[in-house]
Amino acid sequence: MLRILRQGPHLDAAASVLNLALAPTELPAYAADLTTLLSRLAYGQRAGRGEAAPGYPQVLEPVQRLARANSGAAQRLLAAQVQLTSQADRLRVQAFLQELLAVAPTLVLPLTELVVQSLEFMEDGYGDSADRATLRTLAACYRQAPDPTLATIQRVRATLSDAGQVALLGFSGRALAEEELLLPAHATLLAGQLVADLAAAPLAAPRHQALVKAIDRAAHRAPVHFAPHFEALLGLLIAASDQYHAFTQHQAALHPATPTLTYFYGG
Repeated sequence: MLRILRQGPHLDAAASVLNLALAPTELPAYAADLTTLLSRLAYGQRAGRGEAAPGYPQVLEPVQRLARANSGAAQRLLAAQVQLTSQADRLRVQAFLQELLAVAPTLVLPLTELVVQSLEFMEDGYGDSADRATLRTLAACYRQAPDPTLATIQRVRATLSDAGQVALLGFSGRALAEEELLLPAHATLLAGQLVADLAAAPLAAPRHQALVKAIDRAAHRAPVHFAPHFEALLGLLIAASDQYHAFTQHQAALHPATPTLTYFYGG
């Protein structure tokens, strides 16, 4: 059975054997084998795009049984998975967390902070986006526990790098665009936060550009969230136009137009 766990493709079948063979009190001693089991999960490319993918119901069971026998061991097992940095690992782990969240949310919700922090991990730039998979997990956590999830996001976001904060904008933009996902108070908070962040971001910096895109997409889908901020957004637009005009004047002063050369042809 352990050989199947390590080498074979029939992981869900191996997990069902594990469920039958081991008593709950024995599971903590097999944490390394559970780690091997999780590392072999193959959700496929569709999971990275949020589409239907093969599930692993039998794999979910020993993880839940481990949590009932030793909650600390189960949390350590899952936390170690979330902290893996490669794109392939992140896609796999986020797909598994989304599946586990549907049947055992109390095992996944304590990992919300680590999930947010994993947006700091470098994207490979090829294939499916692990950041988008991570944002889908956060959205699923929000549906299960809106207030605690948003509180965690708000607390952790300030500790992220610019790149991490840009990635996290995907949560705010998507949540505001999907009106049924958000509580009204949270919609007001996130819309105001995006506008305030835009006002503070340096013009033309990557974060500024990402904020403009997030606001544009969200306002197109749900303009009501941004109606209270119309004057502020208009002021930012005017200020950006003034800065651009001043920039072009400065450039013109540094690089005066080259006089046209006249050529004379003497025959």
